[in-house]
Amino acid sequence: MSETIAILLVEDNEDDVEIIRRLVRRSGADHRLEQAATGKAAIELARVQAFDVALVDQHLPDIRGEQLIGQLHEAAPELPVVMLTRQGDERLAVEVMKAGAYDYLRKDDLDPAILRRTLNNVVDRARLKLEVQRANERLRDWAIRDGLTGLFNHRHFQELLRTEFARARRYGQPLACLMVDLDHFKGINDTYGHPFGDEVLKQVAQTLVAEARKVDVVARYGGEEFVLVLPSTDMTGARIVAERICERVAHSPVSHDDVTVAITLSVGVATSLDPRCTGEAALVKLADAALYRAKRSGRNRVCLATDAGGGGLAEAVSLTPVSTSIREFEGELRRLYVSTLSGLLRLAERNDGYGEHADRVAALSVRVGRLLGLDPMDLEALRTGALLHDIGRLAETEPALLKPGPLSDEERGRLPRHCLHGVQALSGLPSCEREREIIRHHHENWDGSGYPDALAGERIPLLARIVAVCDAWDALTSPRPWRGPHSAPEAMRILDAERGRRYEPRMVEALARTLRESSASQSRPPVADDEAGS
Repeated sequence: MSETIAILLVEDNEDDVEIIRRLVRRSGADHRLEQAATGKAAIELARVQAFDVALVDQHLPDIRGEQLIGQLHEAAPELPVVMLTRQGDERLAVEVMKAGAYDYLRKDDLDPAILRRTLNNVVDRARLKLEVQRANERLRDWAIRDGLTGLFNHRHFQELLRTEFARARRYGQPLACLMVDLDHFKGINDTYGHPFGDEVLKQVAQTLVAEARKVDVVARYGGEEFVLVLPSTDMTGARIVAERICERVAHSPVSHDDVTVAITLSVGVATSLDPRCTGEAALVKLADAALYRAKRSGRNRVCLATDAGGGGLAEAVSLTPVSTSIREFEGELRRLYVSTLSGLLRLAERNDGYGEHADRVAALSVRVGRLLGLDPMDLEALRTGALLHDIGRLAETEPALLKPGPLSDEERGRLPRHCLHGVQALSGLPSCEREREIIRHHHENWDGSGYPDALAGERIPLLARIVAVCDAWDALTSPRPWRGPHSAPEAMRILDAERGRRYEPRMVEALARTLRESSASQSRPPVADDEAGS
């Protein structure tokens, strides 16, 4: 990276400190390094200085490195940690990942190139994680707020109304509801255009918020309608608020693009103390009936539900729920998120010589899923999980999965990390539990010899079992930079030999049936025995 990397080195061995300082200098990274000899000193530094990464020794005089990770995250929540250790195995990899570390490095294996790649990778991942967290915060906000006015939207209002109504009943307190409608708003839109109408809505929303208390709920009900819920407020108090809002809006004309227009409101008011109020829906209907009377009576006025006359609830017009299209909106954001991640993975696969492995695995997995009779929701989760099953590879500085030949014990110890990294990549995306299961468990073996959790048999999620066999097929039938593809018959013989060990027999048969029913052009070239499913 071109900018300076601020490094917090937590190490008590002065010889190791000097070695790491020298390696950082030789790596060519522009850096600022601060050293702390104890966990306590590291926490104090993290509280007062900003660091891009912390290199933490596993054994410190006052605390174990795994325990320090959590305390560092309390002091500096966004600080990524890399564990320094004299040992390295699968057990330690899982432990430090569970503790919150981004990676770990064996001191004996350190050289300038490895250190630089690790620093760059960890800092980039931490920044990406922060960007994703901020995007998720915006997503959560968008899910409950109206995009134009910033007020709570219709769906979230209904949730808050249920909560406030239950609280009012529990504590015997009144709850008021104000239904607010802009007078002649259609004419404003038709005469001055929708951009001007949007300005009107935003200014009215600001006025409502300014007149409300912090405990009050202010929402856009739909179109030009707004709604307020006022806890611990009886009819007298609610009427005062409603009249004050009407007066303020009437005395605050809206100006935009050299056009100034006076605005008025009609407001209907109801409270939970009304004997006709049997629940939160009835409260809204009473307020809406009063609003209807305010509009029929000449507009620019407040009408109370107690003025409704003998007709009572029968006079309340039925409310048509306003669709907020939240599900469609959230779906679009989800598609954007998945598209971004899959695009990054696709680029990495091309650079590594994998072609478009994830796309092929996703397409084949869906075909197998259809043959197995999965419903559309399961198929969509299967497609997305298969598309992103190897997303954790992007976090690996030296992916063992790309090595042509047998893996060392240390490299095998690193294999589970890409599954765990992948789960972490989707941790901020809502409603993705099944996709995360696929990413975490697609390397589990039917006999329990897989990773990262050594699940066996039907304890392995169904969708992960499908992806496992499709991943293996595509790996076996696709070319790699170090060898050519296996033929389809060779690949199927390899998978048949692994029935009941790596793969569920039913899944191997489902794959074979799918391939038999597909055209010859859909068959893909594959990989070697050791590489099946990697």
